[in-house]
Amino acid sequence: MKRWTIIGLAIFVVLVISYAGYGYFSHKPETARFGATKSEHLAKPININTASAAELQSIKGIGPVISERIIEGRPYNEISDILKVHGIGPKKFARMKDDITIN
Repeated sequence: MKRWTIIGLAIFVVLVISYAGYGYFSHKPETARFGATKSEHLAKPININTASAAELQSIKGIGPVISERIIEGRPYNEISDILKVHGIGPKKFARMKDDITIN
């Protein structure tokens, strides 16, 4: 009986470790833990004066609410004018400034 208990416990430990490993290694690179992030910048900058809400949401850190606020605040004369949008501060602007344009 003791032998089967040890074998069962060993199988349980292997399954738990396998499951934990699967959860860690199964993530896509853009959502992996410990520093792996989405690609740093978009392939082509998005014009904040003409982009749709969906296009604006492709910018890292911009969701549905902020994309609507960006649209409501148009037109922008320079990309730094987006700092006037509630929800976009200096840190978020620094992350997104290479992904936006007004041209």
